[in-house]
Amino acid sequence: MSFFHRWCLLIAVLVYFAAAWFGVGYHAEDEFQHVILFAEHLRGNADPTSLPIDYHAHWRSMAQPALCAGVFEVCEAIGITDPFQFTLILRLLTAALALWVMHGFIRSVSPLLKPNNQQAFIFLSYFLWFLPVLLIRYTGETWSGLLFLRGLCMLLDQRKRNAWIIGAWFSAAVLCRPAVALLPMGAMMWMLFAARYDRVRIVRVIAGGTLMLFVGVVIDRLCYHQFTFTLWNYAIAALGGVEAERFTALPWYQYLFFTLKYATIPIGVLLLIAFVILIALRPKHVLVWMLLPFLIVHSIMPIKELRFLFP
Repeated sequence: MSFFHRWCLLIAVLVYFAAAWFGVGYHAEDEFQHVILFAEHLRGNADPTSLPIDYHAHWRSMAQPALCAGVFEVCEAIGITDPFQFTLILRLLTAALALWVMHGFIRSVSPLLKPNNQQAFIFLSYFLWFLPVLLIRYTGETWSGLLFLRGLCMLLDQRKRNAWIIGAWFSAAVLCRPAVALLPMGAMMWMLFAARYDRVRIVRVIAGGTLMLFVGVVIDRLCYHQFTFTLWNYAIAALGGVEAERFTALPWYQYLFFTLKYATIPIGVLLLIAFVILIALRPKHVLVWMLLPFLIVHSIMPIKELRFLFP
């Protein structure tokens, strides 16, 4: 690790943990409704009648709420009972995960960059202004993005990391947010058609992902007290428009405006221009194969929220 990277990481620890300390409340209601409330139900502190339709329709995997419930149980075991301290610990845990994942990603990707670009890449990876704000939130969007990024950095690592574990990280991301499945699917298509990976390695990635999905099914069986495949339920609800009935439909180009507005100008403009240039000049790049299908499908769907872009 370079001297510059070491200092950036040290400062990032201070910045992210300060963000976790002061980042009270929540960014979106789903952080409470679909994770913390589910976790409290698992602990016997929330009646099923208080849970949203996502619970009764079995649309949400219980993997992340189960982890949350486990964290709360450990907290109580060591004498922490304040719910505000519970959520602080969730933010600190998320910040620690984010720093670990980004550190590994930088180490894996930096050798692929030109030397003149490496320091800018390291700096932006930690400190692009909205990252410390988002990467402390114990949400499906944040955790799915981080878990997928962990798998991606192992995929791009020149040391040929274990393909089974890569698949497991990819599927763990999907358990946190099903729509993120478009990202590993794009990565798999890139491996198969653009990068021409060995077919055996691709099969191992799929096998590792399948095993992790099976773990998710077991967790759901224990938490819902019946066999159910939440990813399938969620997909049917999304494709059938059942879930969309609760929301306002927005035009296909809405995410362009979201990026310009919320990433702020000029950063939002630069992000869009950079992606267009990447598609034009490097159509076989892994980012194109991952992000383009993700953005196209999300643009087609009538429901559009800024948080859908967080992964």
